[in-house]
Amino acid sequence: MKDTTKESSKALALFTQLAISMIVPIFLCLLLGRWLDNIFHTGGILLIIFLILGIAAGFRSIYYLVRSFWKDKDSYIDMNEIKNRLQNENNTDKEDNEDESNDF
Repeated sequence: MKDTTKESSKALALFTQLAISMIVPIFLCLLLGRWLDNIFHTGGILLIIFLILGIAAGFRSIYYLVRSFWKDKDSYIDMNEIKNRLQNENNTDKEDNEDESNDF
């Protein structure tokens, strides 16, 4: 039970970090672009440029957060091992069925 609670807490913390990591760069770049537009009277061009940069920065930070979160997990799946395990289970089931049919 404690293991599940710990994993849930980690997932909630990751979700919160992802939200903050996406919102903060977008908001700051939006403010910076608007401020620079007011100074240089560029008519919203810098706002759009900095908004795109903020979105890119948000996705970059999310990528690194998720990558560091999954680094601790064993993400490698050996399909041959799974296939062999399933075949062994099927062979065991067939042997059990043959033993049952020989009993009659």
